[in-house]
Amino acid sequence: MKKKFFSIVSFTLFYSVILFGGEAYHGANFIKNRVGARSIALGISYVGFIDGPYSLFYNPAGLLNYDSIISFGGGYDEYQNIESSGVLSLISEDFGIAFGFLYKNYDDIFKYDSSGTRVSPIKNDNILGVFGFAASLTDFSSLGLNFKFGYRTIDDIKYMVLASNFGLMANVLFFQISFGIDNIGVNYENDYKTYNFVNPDFYLGISYIDTNQENEKVFGVGFGIKRGVDLPNEETRIGFGSFIRLFSAAPELIAVLEKKDKVTVPNSFYLNIGIEKYHGINFSVGFSLILWGFQTDYALTFPTEDKKEFSHYVTLLFKF
Repeated sequence: MKKKFFSIVSFTLFYSVILFGGEAYHGANFIKNRVGARSIALGISYVGFIDGPYSLFYNPAGLLNYDSIISFGGGYDEYQNIESSGVLSLISEDFGIAFGFLYKNYDDIFKYDSSGTRVSPIKNDNILGVFGFAASLTDFSSLGLNFKFGYRTIDDIKYMVLASNFGLMANVLFFQISFGIDNIGVNYENDYKTYNFVNPDFYLGISYIDTNQENEKVFGVGFGIKRGVDLPNEETRIGFGSFIRLFSAAPELIAVLEKKDKVTVPNSFYLNIGIEKYHGINFSVGFSLILWGFQTDYALTFPTEDKKEFSHYVTLLFKF
Protein backbone atom coordinates (compact mmCIF):
# COMPACT_ATOMS: atom_id res chain seq x y z
CA MET A 1 0.00 0.00 0.00
CA LYS A 2 2.81 2.40 0.88
CA LYS A 3 4.57 1.70 -2.43
CA LYS A 4 1.35 2.33 -4.35
CA PHE A 5 0.76 5.60 -2.50
CA PHE A 6 4.34 6.70 -3.13
CA SER A 7 4.01 5.95 -6.85
CA ILE A 8 0.79 7.98 -7.16
CA VAL A 9 2.23 11.00 -5.34
CA SER A 10 5.48 10.90 -7.32
CA PHE A 11 3.68 10.67 -10.67
CA THR A 12 1.33 13.54 -9.79
CA LEU A 13 4.10 15.89 -8.71
CA PHE A 14 6.47 15.15 -11.57
CA TYR A 15 3.62 15.57 -14.05
CA SER A 16 2.79 18.90 -12.40
CA VAL A 17 6.28 20.18 -13.21
CA ILE A 18 5.58 19.62 -16.90
CA LEU A 19 2.12 21.12 -16.65
CA PHE A 20 3.22 24.20 -14.73
CA GLY A 21 6.37 24.89 -16.75
CA GLY A 22 6.26 28.49 -17.96
CA GLU A 23 5.97 31.80 -16.17
CA ALA A 24 8.51 31.91 -13.37
CA TYR A 25 8.47 34.51 -10.63
CA HIS A 26 5.92 37.32 -10.98
CA GLY A 27 6.45 38.47 -7.42
CA ALA A 28 6.16 35.02 -5.87
CA ASN A 29 9.87 34.42 -5.25
CA PHE A 30 9.39 35.41 -1.61
CA ILE A 31 8.21 31.85 -0.87
CA LYS A 32 11.84 30.81 -1.39
CA ASN A 33 13.02 32.77 1.67
CA ARG A 34 15.30 30.77 3.96
CA VAL A 35 13.87 29.98 7.38
CA GLY A 36 15.40 28.79 10.67
CA ALA A 37 18.76 29.82 12.10
CA ARG A 38 20.35 26.36 12.01
CA SER A 39 19.40 25.71 8.40
CA ILE A 40 20.68 29.16 7.41
CA ALA A 41 24.00 28.53 9.19
CA LEU A 42 24.45 25.26 7.27
CA GLY A 43 23.59 26.88 3.93
CA ILE A 44 22.17 24.81 1.11
CA SER A 45 23.84 21.74 2.63
CA TYR A 46 20.92 21.69 5.07
CA VAL A 47 18.89 19.73 2.50
CA GLY A 48 21.22 16.84 3.37
CA PHE A 49 20.83 17.24 7.14
CA ILE A 50 17.05 17.73 7.19
CA ASP A 51 15.66 17.42 10.71
CA GLY A 52 13.78 19.51 13.19
CA PRO A 53 10.68 21.67 12.82
CA TYR A 54 12.03 23.90 10.06
CA SER A 55 12.19 20.87 7.78
CA LEU A 56 8.57 21.85 7.19
CA PHE A 57 9.73 24.62 4.85
CA TYR A 58 12.45 22.65 3.04
CA ASN A 59 11.65 18.94 3.04
CA PRO A 60 8.84 17.92 5.41
CA ALA A 61 10.06 14.30 5.34
CA GLY A 62 12.65 15.43 7.89
CA LEU A 63 9.99 16.15 10.52
CA LEU A 64 10.23 12.54 11.73
CA ASN A 65 13.90 13.06 12.62
CA TYR A 66 12.93 15.19 15.61
CA ASP A 67 10.48 15.35 18.52
CA SER A 68 7.24 17.28 18.89
CA ILE A 69 8.28 20.89 19.31
CA ILE A 70 7.24 24.51 19.21
CA SER A 71 9.70 27.05 17.88
CA PHE A 72 9.92 30.77 17.21
CA GLY A 73 12.54 32.70 15.34
CA GLY A 74 13.49 35.92 13.67
CA GLY A 75 16.17 37.68 11.72
CA TYR A 76 17.73 40.94 10.64
CA ASP A 77 19.17 40.61 7.16
CA GLU A 78 21.89 42.45 5.24
CA TYR A 79 19.37 44.94 3.84
CA GLN A 80 18.03 45.81 7.30
CA ASN A 81 14.80 43.88 6.78
CA ILE A 82 13.06 42.23 9.72
CA GLU A 83 11.50 38.77 9.65
CA SER A 84 9.79 36.43 12.09
CA SER A 85 8.77 32.78 11.88
CA GLY A 86 7.40 29.89 13.89
CA VAL A 87 6.59 26.19 13.70
CA LEU A 88 4.43 23.82 15.74
CA SER A 89 5.13 20.14 15.03
CA LEU A 90 3.37 17.09 16.47
CA ILE A 91 5.35 13.92 15.90
CA SER A 92 4.62 10.26 16.60
CA GLU A 93 6.79 7.30 15.65
CA ASP A 94 5.56 6.91 12.07
CA PHE A 95 3.63 10.10 11.34
CA GLY A 96 3.90 13.81 11.99
CA ILE A 97 2.14 17.07 11.13
CA ALA A 98 3.35 20.64 11.42
CA PHE A 99 2.11 24.19 11.01
CA GLY A 100 4.35 27.15 10.30
CA PHE A 101 4.44 30.79 9.29
CA LEU A 102 6.91 33.36 7.99
CA TYR A 103 6.52 37.14 7.95
CA LYS A 104 9.03 39.49 6.37
CA ASN A 105 8.92 43.23 5.84
CA TYR A 106 11.28 44.99 3.44
CA ASP A 107 11.90 48.57 4.50
CA ASP A 108 14.72 49.46 2.09
CA ILE A 109 12.66 49.88 -1.11
CA PHE A 110 11.76 53.46 -2.04
CA LYS A 111 9.99 55.49 -4.68
CA TYR A 112 12.00 58.08 -6.63
CA ASP A 113 10.81 61.06 -8.65
CA SER A 114 11.95 62.00 -12.16
CA SER A 115 14.98 63.82 -10.77
CA GLY A 116 16.16 60.74 -8.85
CA THR A 117 15.21 62.09 -5.43
CA ARG A 118 13.91 59.61 -2.90
CA VAL A 119 10.22 60.29 -2.26
CA SER A 120 8.76 57.66 0.06
CA PRO A 121 9.16 54.01 1.09
CA ILE A 122 7.30 51.32 -0.83
CA LYS A 123 5.17 49.03 1.29
CA ASN A 124 6.43 45.46 0.92
CA ASP A 125 4.97 42.87 3.27
CA ASN A 126 5.37 39.11 2.83
CA ILE A 127 3.31 36.50 4.69
CA LEU A 128 3.63 32.75 4.28
CA GLY A 129 1.59 30.03 5.98
CA VAL A 130 2.59 26.38 5.73
CA PHE A 131 0.95 23.06 6.60
CA GLY A 132 2.77 19.77 6.10
CA PHE A 133 2.99 16.15 7.10
CA ALA A 134 5.47 13.30 7.06
CA ALA A 135 4.93 9.54 7.05
CA SER A 136 7.28 6.58 7.31
CA LEU A 137 7.62 4.51 4.14
CA THR A 138 9.95 1.92 5.63
CA ASP A 139 12.07 1.62 8.78
CA PHE A 140 14.74 3.76 7.11
CA SER A 141 12.82 6.15 4.86
CA SER A 142 10.01 8.72 4.98
CA LEU A 143 7.94 10.91 2.70
CA GLY A 144 6.80 14.47 3.27
CA LEU A 145 4.45 16.95 1.63
CA ASN A 146 3.62 20.54 2.50
CA PHE A 147 1.17 23.17 1.26
CA LYS A 148 2.03 26.86 1.20
CA PHE A 149 -0.21 29.90 1.09
CA GLY A 150 1.58 33.19 0.55
CA TYR A 151 0.51 36.81 0.31
CA ARG A 152 2.70 39.68 -0.84
CA THR A 153 2.03 43.36 -1.36
CA ILE A 154 4.43 45.70 -3.15
CA ASP A 155 2.89 49.15 -3.04
CA ASP A 156 -0.45 48.70 -4.83
CA ILE A 157 0.41 45.35 -6.45
CA LYS A 158 -0.75 42.23 -4.63
CA TYR A 159 0.25 38.60 -5.10
CA MET A 160 -1.31 35.41 -3.79
CA VAL A 161 0.60 32.13 -4.02
CA LEU A 162 -0.54 28.53 -3.65
CA ALA A 163 2.27 25.97 -3.82
CA SER A 164 3.56 22.71 -2.38
CA ASN A 165 6.84 20.95 -1.64
CA PHE A 166 7.43 17.22 -1.96
CA GLY A 167 10.37 15.41 -0.39
CA LEU A 168 11.82 12.01 0.38
CA MET A 169 14.46 10.98 2.90
CA ALA A 170 16.32 7.71 3.41
CA ASN A 171 19.08 6.49 5.72
CA VAL A 172 21.49 4.27 3.80
CA LEU A 173 24.44 2.79 5.70
CA PHE A 174 26.11 5.78 7.40
CA PHE A 175 24.48 8.38 5.15
CA GLN A 176 21.26 10.33 5.00
CA ILE A 177 19.99 11.05 1.50
CA SER A 178 17.16 13.41 0.61
CA PHE A 179 15.68 14.78 -2.58
CA GLY A 180 12.53 16.53 -3.67
CA ILE A 181 10.77 19.25 -5.61
CA ASP A 182 10.10 22.71 -4.16
CA ASN A 183 7.37 25.22 -4.89
CA ILE A 184 5.03 23.73 -7.48
CA GLY A 185 1.94 25.89 -7.76
CA VAL A 186 0.19 28.97 -9.05
CA ASN A 187 0.41 32.72 -8.50
CA TYR A 188 -2.40 35.28 -8.67
CA GLU A 189 -1.42 38.88 -9.34
CA ASN A 190 -3.91 41.52 -8.20
CA ASP A 191 -6.58 38.81 -8.15
CA TYR A 192 -7.00 38.69 -11.90
CA LYS A 193 -3.77 37.52 -13.57
CA THR A 194 -2.93 33.87 -12.97
CA TYR A 195 0.54 32.47 -13.56
CA ASN A 196 1.10 28.71 -13.55
CA PHE A 197 4.65 28.82 -12.48
CA VAL A 198 6.52 29.12 -9.37
CA ASN A 199 9.92 28.16 -10.76
CA PRO A 200 10.10 24.74 -9.06
CA ASP A 201 13.46 23.58 -7.74
CA PHE A 202 14.90 20.08 -7.83
CA TYR A 203 17.30 19.41 -4.97
CA LEU A 204 19.50 16.63 -3.67
CA GLY A 205 21.24 16.40 -0.31
CA ILE A 206 23.65 13.86 1.16
CA SER A 207 25.10 13.87 4.67
CA TYR A 208 27.16 11.71 6.97
CA ILE A 209 26.20 11.97 10.64
CA ASP A 210 28.25 10.39 13.43
CA THR A 211 26.46 9.48 16.66
CA ASN A 212 27.57 8.10 20.00
CA GLN A 213 26.20 5.11 21.92
CA GLU A 214 23.28 7.16 23.23
CA ASN A 215 22.36 7.97 19.60
CA GLU A 216 23.25 11.62 20.11
CA LYS A 217 24.65 13.54 17.16
CA VAL A 218 28.34 14.36 17.49
CA PHE A 219 29.56 15.34 14.04
CA GLY A 220 28.11 15.74 10.57
CA VAL A 221 29.20 16.82 7.10
CA GLY A 222 26.82 17.36 4.22
CA PHE A 223 26.45 18.36 0.59
CA GLY A 224 23.51 20.00 -1.15
CA ILE A 225 22.60 21.03 -4.68
CA LYS A 226 19.52 22.88 -5.90
CA ARG A 227 18.49 23.81 -9.42
CA GLY A 228 15.53 25.83 -10.72
CA VAL A 229 13.37 24.35 -13.47
CA ASP A 230 11.67 27.30 -15.17
CA LEU A 231 14.67 29.63 -15.37
CA PRO A 232 17.39 27.84 -17.36
CA ASN A 233 19.83 30.72 -16.88
CA GLU A 234 19.48 30.72 -13.10
CA GLU A 235 22.67 29.75 -11.33
CA THR A 236 22.72 26.35 -9.64
CA ARG A 237 23.10 26.56 -5.86
CA ILE A 238 25.67 24.13 -4.54
CA GLY A 239 27.36 23.97 -1.15
CA PHE A 240 28.90 22.10 1.77
CA GLY A 241 28.27 22.32 5.48
CA SER A 242 29.24 20.73 8.76
CA PHE A 243 28.35 20.65 12.43
CA ILE A 244 30.36 19.44 15.41
CA ARG A 245 29.44 19.11 19.07
CA LEU A 246 32.04 21.03 21.04
CA PHE A 247 30.88 19.93 24.48
CA SER A 248 28.18 17.90 26.18
CA ALA A 249 27.40 17.93 29.90
CA ALA A 250 25.93 15.28 32.18
CA PRO A 251 22.30 14.20 31.63
CA GLU A 252 19.70 16.81 32.46
CA LEU A 253 17.48 16.99 35.49
CA ILE A 254 14.51 17.66 33.22
CA ALA A 255 13.41 14.64 31.20
CA VAL A 256 11.37 14.70 28.02
CA LEU A 257 8.84 12.20 26.79
CA GLU A 258 10.14 10.42 23.69
CA LYS A 259 8.30 7.49 22.17
CA LYS A 260 6.65 6.68 25.52
CA ASP A 261 9.96 6.32 27.36
CA LYS A 262 11.46 8.83 29.76
CA VAL A 263 14.87 9.94 28.56
CA THR A 264 17.27 12.68 29.54
CA VAL A 265 18.79 15.25 27.24
CA PRO A 266 22.34 16.47 27.82
CA ASN A 267 23.41 20.09 27.69
CA SER A 268 25.23 20.50 24.39
CA PHE A 269 26.87 23.13 22.25
CA TYR A 270 27.17 22.68 18.48
CA LEU A 271 29.07 24.74 15.93
CA ASN A 272 27.44 24.96 12.47
CA ILE A 273 29.20 26.22 9.33
CA GLY A 274 28.31 26.42 5.66
CA ILE A 275 29.72 27.57 2.34
CA GLU A 276 27.85 27.69 -0.95
CA LYS A 277 28.18 29.00 -4.48
CA TYR A 278 25.20 31.05 -5.57
CA HIS A 279 25.72 34.45 -7.20
CA GLY A 280 29.20 34.37 -5.71
CA ILE A 281 30.61 32.54 -2.71
CA ASN A 282 28.51 32.78 0.46
CA PHE A 283 29.69 31.93 3.97
CA SER A 284 27.65 31.29 7.10
CA VAL A 285 28.35 30.23 10.66
CA GLY A 286 26.29 29.66 13.77
CA PHE A 287 25.73 27.61 16.89
CA SER A 288 23.09 25.47 18.56
CA LEU A 289 22.94 25.57 22.36
CA ILE A 290 20.83 23.04 24.27
CA LEU A 291 20.21 23.77 27.96
CA TRP A 292 17.68 21.91 30.11
CA GLY A 293 15.69 20.80 27.10
CA PHE A 294 15.55 24.24 25.44
CA GLN A 295 17.45 24.87 22.24
CA THR A 296 18.74 28.18 20.88
CA ASP A 297 20.06 28.43 17.32
CA TYR A 298 21.97 31.41 15.95
CA ALA A 299 23.24 32.11 12.44
CA LEU A 300 25.45 34.79 10.95
CA THR A 301 25.80 35.16 7.18
CA PHE A 302 28.74 37.05 5.74
CA PRO A 303 28.43 39.88 3.23
CA THR A 304 29.47 39.20 -0.36
CA GLU A 305 29.78 41.43 -3.40
CA ASP A 306 26.05 42.14 -3.68
CA LYS A 307 25.30 42.43 0.05
CA LYS A 308 25.67 45.40 2.37
CA GLU A 309 26.39 43.87 5.75
CA PHE A 310 26.04 40.83 8.00
CA SER A 311 22.71 39.08 8.54
CA HIS A 312 21.63 37.68 11.91
CA TYR A 313 19.04 35.00 12.69
CA VAL A 314 17.90 33.44 15.96
CA THR A 315 15.55 30.52 16.61
CA LEU A 316 14.23 29.23 19.96
CA LEU A 317 12.92 25.67 20.25
CA PHE A 318 10.96 24.08 23.09
CA LYS A 319 10.26 20.35 23.22
CA PHE A 320 7.07 19.03 24.77
